[in-house]
Amino acid sequence: MDREDAQHAKMLEDRMQAIREDFIRAGMPKADIDWLVSNMWTQAHTPTIQTLEQYRLVAKTYTALDASIPKGDTRSPEAVRLAAIGGSMIEFEGRYKEEHGKLPS
Repeated sequence: MDREDAQHAKMLEDRMQAIREDFIRAGMPKADIDWLVSNMWTQAHTPTIQTLEQYRLVAKTYTALDASIPKGDTRSPEAVRLAAIGGSMIEFEGRYKEEHGKLPS
């Protein structure tokens, strides 16, 4: 690994730690945090939701993170993550509705 690769790896590691700390402050259970963080690659990327169980977990994540962000905050790293999570939820909701004729609950 060259110096630039090492710097990039360190930067990603630092971002992932910051994400983990945001979720801890929001009161999320460790197992949920581990699943989300293990599937995140960048600050605004969230895992593709494949199952209703994952959707429900991400919905809990969204609610917890939303409650921890000041109203009107749209630019902080936490707010960017919240928007990305919401986008993943909307994408899954569309697929789910096409397949089941209703939104997930």
